Amino acid sequence: ERAAGDGAPPDLIFPEIDPLATYWTEFDLFCKDCHITHYVAFCSMLNAEESPQLVEQARRNQFNYKRCPLCHRIDYGEHPWTFYDPARKLLVQVRPEWEWHAGGGEEWYAARLEDLVDRWAEHDVQIDVVFGSPQLIERYLQGEEA
Repeated sequence: ERAAGDGAPPDLIFPEIDPLATYWTEFDLFCKDCHITHYVAFCSMLNAEESPQLVEQARRNQFNYKRCPLCHRIDYGEHPWTFYDPARKLLVQVRPEWEWHAGGGEEWYAARLEDLVDRWAEHDVQIDVVFGSPQLIERYLQGEEA
């Protein structure tokens, strides 16, 4: 294989990413106490088979919480993320709970579910959308052990 910069095609330089693999990204998070903006790592795709320790955090409602580096305030990362369990062929988008109350309830749920179904149509998975980690835990993680 050739290295980057020597004319190698991009697929050799950057291998294709599995869309169902555990995936982390970074976001700017604004601290409501000390009013600084800081970068945080955020898990936007949790593959239960690859990352059982993260499933356990989610089951205990301790997943995607962030600590301000200045004042040490702990906040939940209010951003959608996806839970994927290959053994159950289950894919659940976890959206911030406030969206349900602010966005129109059932109509908002139906629109998000339709978007998700379209996005993952080529995969053999059961799809759902929940609003807040407590709904994920209640519907899919009760009694689960990592």
